[in-house]
Amino acid sequence: MQNNNEMTLEEIQKREAGILKVKENSYDTAGDHNWWKEYDVKPDEIIGVLTSIVRDGKAITPDDPQYKFYVHLWCDVYPLRFGLLKAENLARKAASKIKRTIIKNKR
Repeated sequence: MQNNNEMTLEEIQKREAGILKVKENSYDTAGDHNWWKEYDVKPDEIIGVLTSIVRDGKAITPDDPQYKFYVHLWCDVYPLRFGLLKAENLARKAASKIKRTIIKNKR
């Protein structure tokens, strides 16, 4: 980390799971449950960086081999993730619409 508590692009890339592409002055990202990409995210737009996750009382850091595997897998399958999450989103919308229609017709 730099002296002023700001991280360099390289430091953030090493620690953040949602970074799909590092550019000279920005990133292309996709958060864990996003099925869309965010393009040209500037360093000053980043408000937080993962330092650890606590699961079952155990802290897991970005340097943990299992976490690195998760990041690698999750970012590499982005096209599949995009399709799955978009399909899930559409299914939820359709189910909600069907439910509203059924309730409306019962009245």
